[in-house]
Amino acid sequence: ELFTWADLGAEEKAAIRAATLAEANGARLLAGTARLNQGIARRNLGDPKAALAIYEQARKLFSEARDPAGLASTINGMGNCKYDLGDLPGARQSYEEVLRIYREVGNKRGEAGAIGNIANVIGDQGDLAGGVRMAEQALVLFQEIGDGAGEAEQLNNIGAALVMMGDIKGSRALFARAVP
Repeated sequence: ELFTWADLGAEEKAAIRAATLAEANGARLLAGTARLNQGIARRNLGDPKAALAIYEQARKLFSEARDPAGLASTINGMGNCKYDLGDLPGARQSYEEVLRIYREVGNKRGEAGAIGNIANVIGDQGDLAGGVRMAEQALVLFQEIGDGAGEAEQLNNIGAALVMMGDIKGSRALFARAVP
């Protein structure tokens, strides 16, 4: 067992303590990181609504500190919470904001991940073909940067969409590529 629910609770408590100390000392970047970790723990504990409020605190801190990496990670977490809560338009808006940030700073891995998240939302909104087209864009980026895990994830996502679209033969070929 890699972790227990008690570990996640302890992780969240540690993040709260770190954020409180950092905020008291004016360390915005450290406070933002601690709030980001707190939001991750809260979501992992199954409370995306509470995590969303925590992520909003982190977002404010990263914005004030002018840290695009922390800001993008936080907004991505917010998108994940919105996705969990069934707010697909809100999730897509968050992922599109993340994509814009990663493109501005030239982070190809982040860009590919954001495109993959957008692809998932598009597919879940009923446009499977559109989701596949977006996932193929993410796949190309993951291949360009040599990220095998990201590549496998996109192959799996495209294959699952093809199954839902009735293309079993095409899906089998992608699943075989995803798991060599």
